[in-house]
Amino acid sequence: MAKNIDYTQSAEQLTNPESVRLLLVKRLGLNSAIQRKQDELAMRNVDLLLDIKTLNMNLDINKAEIENAVQTDGGYQDVNAGLYALRQKRVSVTYDPGLFKTVYPMYAPAVIKEVVDVDKLNGLLKGGLLTRTVLLDFSMSTEKPSFAFIIRADPQTEVREK
Repeated sequence: MAKNIDYTQSAEQLTNPESVRLLLVKRLGLNSAIQRKQDELAMRNVDLLLDIKTLNMNLDINKAEIENAVQTDGGYQDVNAGLYALRQKRVSVTYDPGLFKTVYPMYAPAVIKEVVDVDKLNGLLKGGLLTRTVLLDFSMSTEKPSFAFIIRADPQTEVREK
């Protein structure tokens, strides 16, 4: 079984509220019910597609409820149980080439094209030739956050309601 991911470092407002956990447990039940109906359909070849469609619609409603709850109550994560409902922050960093040339003129030709080559810059950072502190002190970078919801409650995960 795959190890569950810990989103502590990238999750935003991770407070593990009970309201979100209960919605995840509800989602787990919906996923399990869908899987049972799909298995039953495969075994009996009976017209269960309408039941599955209804359950999938309920799953979509549950997803919207979870996203709303995460927005208002905060994210939820239980790594051991594999239950996740969180809004993950993703940040992309760009560097100011003009300022980089001013502070590190000797390295500028190696890392600057039209923008700072982040892979090469990371190599200089990794090699200890530059420090992230100086880059931050001179405000050479800008961060552009983006967000993604991570909602997971898989049927193979054993979870019991508290």
